[in-house]
Amino acid sequence: MMAINEGTPLQTATAQLQASGAGAVILLGNRTQSQAQIAEYLQSLQDGAQADVPVLVAVDQEGGLVQRLAGECFDVIPPAIEQSNFD
Repeated sequence: MMAINEGTPLQTATAQLQASGAGAVILLGNRTQSQAQIAEYLQSLQDGAQADVPVLVAVDQEGGLVQRLAGECFDVIPPAIEQSNFD
């Protein structure tokens, strides 16, 4: 798994992903882009990875007080303990 910090240019992330051969990335830091912008970034990263299988994407998201995805279209994400009670 390869970490991608907030503000990392797409070209840099893509080059690092290709060089590392990683099959997964974790988005670190607070992201305030819209859902569409993040989706576009991730699709471009996937396209540039030149992998036979999709790149697994993870987010350092704890919920509650810590919400890494906070841009347009991202509602408040409840804490994990609250999510554990969802159906």
